[in-house]
Amino acid sequence: MSALPDHRPPSDAAAASSGEVSSPGESKSTGPGVGSSGPGWLRLLWRTAFALTFLWLGVVFVFPESGPGAAGRVGAPAAWGWDETMHAELPAVQMLLHARNGSWFEVMEVLHECDRYPFVYPVFLSLWQGVLGIGQATARSLGYVFYFLLVLLSMRLGLQAVRKGTDRGPRVDTVLLVGLAAISGPLARRYAPTLFLEVPTLVMMALSLTAWISRRYRALGTGAPQAGARARIDLLTGLLIAATFFTKFNYALLLGLALFLDALVDLVVSRDRRAEIVSLARTGVPLAIGLVWWFLLPLPLGAEVAAEHRGDFMEFVTGNTEMEPMQPWFRRLFWIAGIAAHPILYVALCLSAAAFLVLHRTRTSLTLGIALVAFVVPVATHEFLLDRFLLPAALVLWVLGGAGAALALRRAPRVFTAVALPLFVASAAIPAFKTTPLIGLPVAEEGSTLRGIQEFYVGKTISLFGPPASNGLPRGVHDEIMDLIADGVGPVDSVGWLGQSAEISPADLHLSLLERGGSKERFLEYAEGPMDIVLLPSNVRVDFTQEELLEYARQFDHVVVPAEGDLVGRAGRAWIPEAWYAPLRASSATEWKTLGSVLIERSNEGPWPVTLELMHVEVDE
Repeated sequence: MSALPDHRPPSDAAAASSGEVSSPGESKSTGPGVGSSGPGWLRLLWRTAFALTFLWLGVVFVFPESGPGAAGRVGAPAAWGWDETMHAELPAVQMLLHARNGSWFEVMEVLHECDRYPFVYPVFLSLWQGVLGIGQATARSLGYVFYFLLVLLSMRLGLQAVRKGTDRGPRVDTVLLVGLAAISGPLARRYAPTLFLEVPTLVMMALSLTAWISRRYRALGTGAPQAGARARIDLLTGLLIAATFFTKFNYALLLGLALFLDALVDLVVSRDRRAEIVSLARTGVPLAIGLVWWFLLPLPLGAEVAAEHRGDFMEFVTGNTEMEPMQPWFRRLFWIAGIAAHPILYVALCLSAAAFLVLHRTRTSLTLGIALVAFVVPVATHEFLLDRFLLPAALVLWVLGGAGAALALRRAPRVFTAVALPLFVASAAIPAFKTTPLIGLPVAEEGSTLRGIQEFYVGKTISLFGPPASNGLPRGVHDEIMDLIADGVGPVDSVGWLGQSAEISPADLHLSLLERGGSKERFLEYAEGPMDIVLLPSNVRVDFTQEELLEYARQFDHVVVPAEGDLVGRAGRAWIPEAWYAPLRASSATEWKTLGSVLIERSNEGPWPVTLELMHVEVDE
C-alpha cells in the first residue's frame, strides 16, 4: 500500500502523527509539561470540584425530581407535544410495525414521507423501540443516550483542540471543563429528554467535526497517512456529514458552510494541493450519493417523490423569511440564558473561547473558530429565531471555552482561581434574571410584563433546572385523558376529535391508544389521517351546517368532544361549543357518553376543568 506524498519537515510529520499541526509561524511546544506552573494541589482541588459537580449534574439530569429546581416547576414533566409525535414518533412506530409485518415497501414509503424531520432519528427511534418496546418513556430514554454521547463527544473535541504540536495539552482538565460546560448547558438539557432533533443532530455534528479534524492527519501507522487508510477516513467523514444532513436539514447547512470555508483554508495552505482535492472529493462522495438518492432518484419510489422532496426542502429552508424581526434584546436573552448555567458564566465562557482562539493558534482551533462563525452569523442575522437554533454554536463554545479555561488552569492556577472563584460565587448568589443589564436591558419593575418575561425565560424556562422543552400537557393529566379515551373507544373502533387542541396531536392519540392495547391495524390505518373537521381550530370562528358536522362525525365510530371546547381554556376558542357541539346535540342521530373529567394545571392561570365526552353518530343503512 503506497503512501501519499508528504513534503513537511520531519518535526511537522511527527506532529501530524499525533493529530495536530501548528499554524504557520507559531512556536512549537517541546513536551507535555511545558508551560505548567503553580502548585499542583490547587489544580487537584479544582479537578475534584469540577468532577463532583459534573457527577451531580448528571444525576440530577437523570433524576430531575432530586434537583433544586423541582419544587419550582409547574406540574409534572410534560408529555410529548405535537412536533414530537407527528414528525418523530409517528414515522418511527409506523416503520417498526410495517417491518414486523414484513412490509418493506411500506417502510420505505414512511421513510420518504419524513420531509421536515428527516429520517435518521426516526429510524433510531424505531430500532430502539423494536428492542425495548413502544411507548413514550422508551422513546424519550433514547434522548438521554444521545445527550451523554454529546457530552462525551464535546470532551473529545476539546482534547483535539488543546493539542499543539507534540504537546497533547492538559487532558484531564480539558475533559472536566469541556464536559462541565456541555452538561450544564440549559438548552441542551431541556431538549435532550424530548423527541426534537436538536441533541441527535449535535451528536452528528460533533462526530462530523471530530472526523473532519482527524482526517487531515490520522491513519493506520505513523507519519504520512497510507493511501488506503486516508481513503477510509475520508469516506467515514463523508458518511457522518451525510448522516448529519439527514438528521436535520438546516443545521447540516450550517455545518456544510463551516466545512466549506475550512476546506478553502486547506486548499490555500496545503503543500500537496492535488492530494487535498482528491481527499475532499472522496469526502464528498457519500453526501453526493445521498443527495442524488433523495432529490433525484428516491428508490424504491419514483420521480414524483423526488419532486416532492425538492419542493418540501426548498419550502423548509426558505420559510419564515418575511417575519417581523425579533427584538434585539429578546434575541440576546436567548444567548445569555441558554448556553451556560448562568448568564455570568456565559460571558466567562465567551471570553475564555476568545482568549483560546487568540493565544492557542493551531489548525484545529482555526477550524473550530470557523465553525463558530458559521454557526453564529446565519442564526444571528435571520428574522426567525427559536431558542434551540443556538445549540450548534453552543457546542463549539463549550469546546473552546472549556479548552481555554483548562489551559489557564494548567499555566496559571493562581490566576485562574482569582478569576474563576468570584465568577462561580456570583453566579450562585445572583438570580439569573437580575443579570439582564448584560444585554442592555435593565431589570424590570416587579409585576410588569417585561419582568415576567425576564423571570420566565432567564429564571425558569431556559434555566439549568428548567422543564423539558415540550408543549404537551403535564404527563399525569395526559395519561389520565388517554386512559379515559382508551376505555371508551375500545381496542379497534376508529376515533375522531372535534375541537382538537395543540396539546394532543392525532399521532399522540393513536400512539397512546396503541400503548394501551389498541390494535396495530387501527393505528396503521388512522394514525396519519385527520381527526378534526379542520386542523387545529383557530381564534376565528368557522361555522358548519348540522349536516356537514354529521357527515364529518360519520367517518368515525366515535368522536371525542371536550365539552369546554379547548383543553386549556383558550378564550379565542370559546365559540366551539356553540358553533359545533350544539347542532350535534340537537340531532336525534347522535348518542353521547360522558367519559370523565380532568383538572389541567396552567402556568399563568388557575386550573382548568375539562369534561370529556364521546359522541357516536348512527349511520344510515
